[in-house]
Amino acid sequence: MTDYPFDVIIVLGATQNPDGSAGPAMARRVRHGVKCHRDGKASHVLMAGGCTTSDIPECKTMADLAVSEGLNADAIFQEDRSTRTLGNAIECKKVMAEQSWQRALLVTDRFHMPRALYTFRALGLNVTPEPNPVPLSFRTMMSVMREAIARLVYPGTIRRFLEARR
Repeated sequence: MTDYPFDVIIVLGATQNPDGSAGPAMARRVRHGVKCHRDGKASHVLMAGGCTTSDIPECKTMADLAVSEGLNADAIFQEDRSTRTLGNAIECKKVMAEQSWQRALLVTDRFHMPRALYTFRALGLNVTPEPNPVPLSFRTMMSVMREAIARLVYPGTIRRFLEARR
C-alpha cells in the first residue's frame, strides 16, 4: 500500500512547435501534471505522445519540460508510440500493465477530457479525470469546436477498434 491516491499521473501530449519545443497546450498540461505530482497525487508521471509535428516525440519534450520545472527524471516514464487519443490509451494501458499500476490520474485540457476519459475507460483503464484549466482564446475556441466534432466520431472509432480485437 502506498501513501499516494494514484499509481501514476498520465499527461497527454499536445501540439509541439516545429522545432520540437512545447506548444502552449503541452506546456499547460505538463505544468499541471507536475503540480499534481508535487501535491502528492502519485509517485510517477507518464508522459504520453509520439512524433507528430516534429521528429522529437512529444513525450520527450514533455519530460524535458517537467525536469526543467523541478520534477525528478526518475519519476518520469515515457510512452513514445501514440499520435492520437486512442493510441494514448492503448500505449498507456501497456505501460500500466508492465508497471503493475492500477489507478491513474488523467491530465489533459478541460475540453479534451470527456473524449479522453471515454477512450481510456472504454479500454478498461481505471482513470480519474484531472482536467487542466484552459485560458479563453481564439485558439481555445477552435480546439473546442474540433473536439466537439471528434466526440461525435470517436465512439464509432472505439467500437471498431474493440471489435477488431475480438
